[in-house]
Amino acid sequence: MKLLFSPPSELAIVGITSELGELREGIIRLASNQDGTFTMAAESDFDPAPYTEHLRRLRIEISDGPTLVYVDNEGDLSIIGSPESLSKFASFIDVRLGDHTHFEYFPGAEWIHERTTPLVVENHVPRYK
Repeated sequence: MKLLFSPPSELAIVGITSELGELREGIIRLASNQDGTFTMAAESDFDPAPYTEHLRRLRIEISDGPTLVYVDNEGDLSIIGSPESLSKFASFIDVRLGDHTHFEYFPGAEWIHERTTPLVVENHVPRYK
């Protein structure tokens, strides 16, 4: 899985079906437990173009309120929110092969924090060497 970032407001999670499935299941388990943190390491040996950098880790944590997506001070992609809002976020990870989704705030979206950094989730076709 690749975590891509171009400051201040372009983020992407790019993975194959199994990686995105593991991420989605981890979010659902975390939301069901209603407590704790879920982390996943990301690939780091690649050119992030057209983004400017890659992030090393994804961290998801239970808190209160709507889902907030941001890059934290440690350079990790952090996602926090209530169990209910994270369960809704998990649906954005369910992406068909070759497709992508956008997760970003819009007026009336009570389960997305208004300061969320827009995020693209892409299920890419694996390339073999």
